[in-house]
Amino acid sequence: PLGIDAYDDAEIWTDPEDNETMEQEDDPPLARRKNLLCLVVEDNVGMRHYVAGILREEYDVVTAANGMKALEKMKAALPDIIVSDVMMPVMDGLTLLGKIKDSQEYCHIPVVILSAKTDIDSKLEGICTGADAYIPKPFEKKYLQAVVAGIFENRRRLQARLSRNPSSIQSEEEEPSVSPKDKAFIEKLYSLLEENIANENLALCDLCERLGIGRTSLWSKVQSLFGMSPRELILNFRMDRAKSLLKTGGLNVSEVGYAVGFSSPSAFSRAFRAKFGTSPSSVLNGTQ
Repeated sequence: PLGIDAYDDAEIWTDPEDNETMEQEDDPPLARRKNLLCLVVEDNVGMRHYVAGILREEYDVVTAANGMKALEKMKAALPDIIVSDVMMPVMDGLTLLGKIKDSQEYCHIPVVILSAKTDIDSKLEGICTGADAYIPKPFEKKYLQAVVAGIFENRRRLQARLSRNPSSIQSEEEEPSVSPKDKAFIEKLYSLLEENIANENLALCDLCERLGIGRTSLWSKVQSLFGMSPRELILNFRMDRAKSLLKTGGLNVSEVGYAVGFSSPSAFSRAFRAKFGTSPSSVLNGTQ
């Protein structure tokens, strides 16, 4: 085949989606986006539009023509899932997959591989590199939709489990499982929250600095793993600890409020009632 240098500029069509720009916002886009975001990575224009069209029926979609462009897009808006081809110029799908799964910032993002390579060795390579699913081409539209929906459903089950019982990350028998990198992230995050439980001035920038990731990445990871914002996670952590302290009966309501980082008993009581639907004193007195 002739190389691109054999053609004049007028003979080369550029996909408008390749030139798509996504503005970086002060607050992470995840805080306001209504739909889940899919990043489709495919060098073939027709296939890229086809896959994007399938996923747009349920989700927001952005596209990239190769792995390198995908990483650039991810700097502007972190996707909730990536659907990628394997054979692409500049950076192929498996290289992109490896970079994502080796990254502290991106490893929580599920990746679906689409590939015309249907032999068992290729499938094993994709799964062993960290793919959440490997779909051979050609594929049925409904099958791709079902795979993506299944991955999101597993993520919702994980969020429910972690929000209900954070210590469940220690259980190897719990499903859906947490990847080793995400497990280490959660453990370090909870350790930092524990250290700063009484610090009313704890800020997200402090967590970002200690965790070694950016603000947008912190939002993305916490939203993906817990189904809530980092601020909501911090508040829930404080409230759960407060309820535990009240049940032990060793401290009064004001002392518990100060112990979990509230500057005034009234602010603590309002937050506690909003979370549990009852007053701290009722828990302290054993009526709830």
